[in-house]
Amino acid sequence: MMGHILNARFRSVNIRECCAHLGLRRFWFSGNIFAAFLLLSQFSAPSAAPLVITAETVTVTRVGASNSFELRQDAISLLGTGDIVRTGSRGRVLVDLAEGSLLLIMPESEIRVTGFERVGRSSRLTIHLDGHIIAQINEDDDAVLVVDTGFLRVSPHGLTALWTDYEGGDVITVHDGSADYVHHLSSESGSVSAGEGFYTDAEIAHHSLLSSAAPYPHAAQLIGIWRGCDGTIVNTGSDALNLRVGPGLASSVIGYSDSGDSVQVLGVNQAGSWYRVQRFSGFGWMRGFYLSFECAGFPVYPNTQVEQNLELRDVQSVEFALIQPFYGTPVTNPWVYRTFRESPYGDG
Repeated sequence: MMGHILNARFRSVNIRECCAHLGLRRFWFSGNIFAAFLLLSQFSAPSAAPLVITAETVTVTRVGASNSFELRQDAISLLGTGDIVRTGSRGRVLVDLAEGSLLLIMPESEIRVTGFERVGRSSRLTIHLDGHIIAQINEDDDAVLVVDTGFLRVSPHGLTALWTDYEGGDVITVHDGSADYVHHLSSESGSVSAGEGFYTDAEIAHHSLLSSAAPYPHAAQLIGIWRGCDGTIVNTGSDALNLRVGPGLASSVIGYSDSGDSVQVLGVNQAGSWYRVQRFSGFGWMRGFYLSFECAGFPVYPNTQVEQNLELRDVQSVEFALIQPFYGTPVTNPWVYRTFRESPYGDG
């Protein structure tokens, strides 16, 4: 109960205001999050975990409440059993499980806390996930995270990313360490190691080694390797070619590729003239005469298909340390990064 009282009390507190009150007016922007965690740790009860809103919009529904409230960027709060956190198209939340163990809730996601307990340095958080998270779980910190999805129960150890309802199934990829899983329907259990990916739905379970074939262990890379066929972009001109969110010149451009670039080809539109390709951490569309491949029998997509690729804005350095292993850098993955955030507290 104490945790929820504190949650209500701190639900709209701003990091700048909190830290100014403590005399911490200037520090490097990756430190503002940890300063907030340090501040909250002085008040938090064993039944609540500190969180920081790193990008808007984010709403929280407290256990037993019928209404939700919005938390602004830089707001700090506490998270307890029964609480629900929802992120909008740009929203992100960082949750502190233990010193060095973090949970990053990505945009367009919802987590429902089904259990949280902290005893001394040890903590255990159990959540139900609908969306996408990245978790850094250091076993030296005595932190435990258990994630239930539509098909899986997952226990990550190290640096792991999870997606639900991604191309019709749940996906695990691991950068460092491993992730244990149990399938809810089949009771199959296993482990995903560093550089590997695992996809499952109600009928299919697919386990792939990603390290030799993908620049970073992202769900889109796994889908491309598994479902796609090797293709090459071919252009006799000197200009880079547009990749679009849908099949047609009216669709927005999401990126560019040069002749000779490799892609995975995954589908064709109804008109048979545009092809769906996997590139970087997402999917796009190109006209067929710019592609060279030796496969057929592609799934057919509607001419109105629109891809929903993730874009990140105002990325903070502490987030980047978690995001980069799965999304690459702005150089290796120009689709996802839109802006990085300057420090609101100066560079002192």
